[in-house]
Amino acid sequence: MTLCPGARAALEVSAEHPELALGVHLTLTADFPTVPRAPLTNGRSILEHGYLMSIEQREQLLAQAKADEVEAELRAQIEVLLEAGCGPPIWTGTAWPTAGARTSST
Repeated sequence: MTLCPGARAALEVSAEHPELALGVHLTLTADFPTVPRAPLTNGRSILEHGYLMSIEQREQLLAQAKADEVEAELRAQIEVLLEAGCGPPIWTGTAWPTAGARTSST
């Protein structure tokens, strides 16, 4: 998770040791409400008070997120990995428990 405090150190280790497998976990929420996650972009539909919404707010996020803003944030997280010289990554993620959820295109 490129937005987490230990991400930079993990990327440095991975760049120094390309034989190690590195995965990227893309995220649009903060796991812990007491630890706000600053996004890499400023997509207003995915933010609350300038930070990513908490995992408890995932239904709100699903209801209001705009596809282009979601894409921009996820691409920015991938770019962090690529700019650090790491790759090819192993892609990972966590599926939200809402089946068939879609983001707004407007």
